[in-house]
Amino acid sequence: MTATIKIEAKLSKNIVKLLVGDVEVFVIEDCGNPLGAALFEGPTPAAKRSPYFKDGKVDTSVNMFLVHNKGQWILIDAGYGKALLPSLATIGVKVEDISTILITHMHPDHISGLLNGNAATFPKAKVFVSENEKAFWVKGKGQTDADKVAEIYGTRFQTLKYGTEVAPGIISVDLEGHTAGHTGYEIGSGVNHLLIAGDFLHHTALQFFCPEENASFDADKPKSIKTRRLVMERASKEGFAVSGVHILFPGTGYVKKGEENGYTFIPIQ
Repeated sequence: MTATIKIEAKLSKNIVKLLVGDVEVFVIEDCGNPLGAALFEGPTPAAKRSPYFKDGKVDTSVNMFLVHNKGQWILIDAGYGKALLPSLATIGVKVEDISTILITHMHPDHISGLLNGNAATFPKAKVFVSENEKAFWVKGKGQTDADKVAEIYGTRFQTLKYGTEVAPGIISVDLEGHTAGHTGYEIGSGVNHLLIAGDFLHHTALQFFCPEENASFDADKPKSIKTRRLVMERASKEGFAVSGVHILFPGTGYVKKGEENGYTFIPIQ
């Protein structure tokens, strides 16, 4: 495995810049997100499970990704919106500069940042989710953030198909399981290649050690396990980097085979 993606610059305590070939990728931490041990379920014996938690919790992040390629600014997930606008300002990007927003799935910690009260945070951007994700979440009743995003963005809220170039240099990937239409996004090729894998896992150390561990909010648990193993196996064999929304900031690293049919995550430096 030849690691080709590394931290090129640290812009602030919650923003780093990566290069994937000629593509700039900024990882932005929206906030921390501690999760309780009771949220996880799987075959790991209690004696092996307990060291993965401190005081019954594990620290995770809520990460977002800003991509700059061929003159376009593309946002992948919008978090809760806690640090989104100040972070864009630090990078030197205005909300009007964002042309495309790609959503991994429609949980609040991925889409709330799209909303500014009853208005769109991004006045010009098109927002894309998979067809299955829209069908599951958008009911037109206006009660959830998903409904509000669909209503407020109107014709700029659109669906995508898996395996297509949804923005310059970005390919959508079927990573269903966590939700009905959970989507990943691939940038680059070969080892100079990054897969932004959304919520394919929530506890980095535990779920790389045992991919059969699920979080309670994984909608389709067997499919979540299958997807998680697929991401890990591909990344370990092909040598590309993986980013996760809930992997501790900067949320990105490489994967290698580990012990007991598991894997090891190696954060980028």
